[in-house]
Amino acid sequence: MQHEIAATGGGGEQRCGICSHLPHHHNGDESRWLIHNYRHRGYYRRLCTNCVLNISPGLFCSICLDVFEDCWSSQERVTCLTCTSVAHASCATTVRFTCCSCSNPNFVFFKFNVSRNPNNNNVNNNKKFIDHNSAMAIVAAAKLAYNSMKKAALFARLEADKKIKDSVVAKSKAKKALDRLALLTAREKERIIEEDDDNTISDQSD
Repeated sequence: MQHEIAATGGGGEQRCGICSHLPHHHNGDESRWLIHNYRHRGYYRRLCTNCVLNISPGLFCSICLDVFEDCWSSQERVTCLTCTSVAHASCATTVRFTCCSCSNPNFVFFKFNVSRNPNNNNVNNNKKFIDHNSAMAIVAAAKLAYNSMKKAALFARLEADKKIKDSVVAKSKAKKALDRLALLTAREKERIIEEDDDNTISDQSD
């Protein structure tokens, strides 16, 4: 059974950080109907559903689009013969597995489908909808984006804690250095005073 979801649009200009720079992107501006916040290789990016999935091979089953939340045995998966995409062994029809992106250069995970009105030739009156596969692609990309941002938040927290600890250590070292400087300054003053006293006594003796 095919599940259809009405596409209402995202509102405002949305640009994918990858495919918006390409002369022929996935599915026109419609492929960027939904933009995900994604942390990729240390950079925060805004990416469309197709680009999130394309740059995340190995993190989800490329057939059923189920995102791998936990570690799983290599016996339970098969890897694409051409790229690093993986799939559940139960989803792949053969161990010599080639993912959809490699077997079909025009393949996209997400696209709008158009329901044409045979009684109206105006293309603006055609209804657009998202089929079950595209809906699953959105869910997978959203999960991957969430996981990436959750890891980014954890990393940011660890970095903040490290900087706080480093700041405390640096403050302690600075205080010790100032205390040491104050001690040396006081000793130097005492030495100068003692020398002046000795010179005074010597002058009086003469």
